[in-house]
Amino acid sequence: MISFDSEHLRLIWSMVETHSRMLASLNDEAICFWLLKKLKDTIYLSPDEMGELKAYILSRRHLIRDITNSQSYSDNYSSAQLSNNTYHGKGVELPYDEAV
Repeated sequence: MISFDSEHLRLIWSMVETHSRMLASLNDEAICFWLLKKLKDTIYLSPDEMGELKAYILSRRHLIRDITNSQSYSDNYSSAQLSNNTYHGKGVELPYDEAV
C-alpha cells in the first residue's frame, strides 16, 4: 500500500512537466532513477518510501512517457508556429487574421 502524501505526488508530476524535454530522451528506468534522485535531493525519504515511490513511478511510466512526448511535440509545434508568423524575417508577429 502506498503511504506517501500529496506533496510527493505534486513533486513527481511537477518534475515530469518541468523537465519533460530532458526526460523524453531517457528510457523508463533512467526516468525512474532521475525522478527518485531529484525527490531524494528535495525531501527526506526513508528506504520504504523510496521503494514505494519507485513502484509508483514505474506503474505510471506510460503516463509519464505520454506527458513527456506530448510536451516535446507541443514545444516543436509552438516553435514552428512562431517561425511561420514572422514578417519578412524581422521577428514581428502578425495578428492571427493576417497570418492565415
